Amino acid sequence: IKKFLLRVKPDFIFYLSSPPIIQGTIKNKELIELYNLVYIVFFKLILKITIENKIITKFFYPSTYFIKEKKNFKRLGAYIAVKEQAEKIFSLRKYRKLISIFSLPKILSRANYNFLGFYEGESGEVIKKKLESFFKL
Repeated sequence: IKKFLLRVKPDFIFYLSSPPIIQGTIKNKELIELYNLVYIVFFKLILKITIENKIITKFFYPSTYFIKEKKNFKRLGAYIAVKEQAEKIFSLRKYRKLISIFSLPKILSRANYNFLGFYEGESGEVIKKKLESFFKL
């Protein structure tokens, strides 16, 4: 990752990495560890590389609307807990100029086909508005 970032020196990084979001409470240590690795540890590594090497990059970091509606998604407790922790870390004053956090809904995709025979989520068009906002900042 470091070699790539040093060679490319990207103006923007869209951190869209995510393991499958599955049911699990905060007591599920393996799931917490997995989400922590992807949403915090890996992102911090990329952030650290760019800062230490003075690569001027703006980060798009997706949040989730599950945080605002967490009482309706109690079965996703592990996911929500780690995403909340990540947002607290990456919303710190020292990161505000580098990272833009956008709350995204579940996007309609093949990955969320419902057993009742339809796809769940919103159209990908919702991302367009978030991107327009990101580039205006």
